[in-house]
Amino acid sequence: MNYEIDQNKLSERILTLVKTVGVPAGLYVFLSFIIVFVVYLAGFVQMTGSADALFKITTPEELEEILLKNATEILILNTIVSVILHFLLSGIYGMIIKSVTSPFVGLGAAFKAIFSRRGMKAFLFITVLQIVVTSINYLLSISGLAMVGFVIGALFQFLTYFTLLIIYIENKSIVKSVSESVSIINSRPLFFMPIVLITYVVSLTGILLFGIGIIFTLPINFIVAYSLFTVLKENMTAKE
Repeated sequence: MNYEIDQNKLSERILTLVKTVGVPAGLYVFLSFIIVFVVYLAGFVQMTGSADALFKITTPEELEEILLKNATEILILNTIVSVILHFLLSGIYGMIIKSVTSPFVGLGAAFKAIFSRRGMKAFLFITVLQIVVTSINYLLSISGLAMVGFVIGALFQFLTYFTLLIIYIENKSIVKSVSESVSIINSRPLFFMPIVLITYVVSLTGILLFGIGIIFTLPINFIVAYSLFTVLKENMTAKE
């Protein structure tokens, strides 16, 4: 299938959504990071036995000993935290979708999205994807092929770039959502690849501002993905 992009419409939509959703989405990202920090803290407290034992770790050697002693537990904890973070951040799509019909967008739109039936499908997809990617990375790193594992994981993320959007907007099954995302990406991979890479780089530049800037730059990933997908769909509808 041939997917075409109206680049003027795409640019206008991205700028409009940044103005409308940027600030509330940034606050939501901040809240998501707090939740993830609490989960991480609880995980390390569980591994060390108590909060006192955790806060008594003062040297790099003691920290390294804890990491080596609990390597499997830390791998599981990282996977759980990754699933929770990706799931929470997918709520930004709920805020973006809400902005189309309402000039007022709050955090409630994000929570309403993730705790809906569509949100539960998104959660299941994220869980399966993170487990698969983590397992592949782990097995390949044991074999000394960590870079290969990283590339495979990045490829999975790239091919499923639109999956969560399709779930939230069109309420399709996980399998159909993945299939449609792969179809869209494969139609023009050389077009989508630099856009996705540049978007990630721009969103991560917030780390340079003492780390706090990522709160407001991270939502750009979701805004660009939504804008790309909706402009594609509108162009397809106009041709039919």
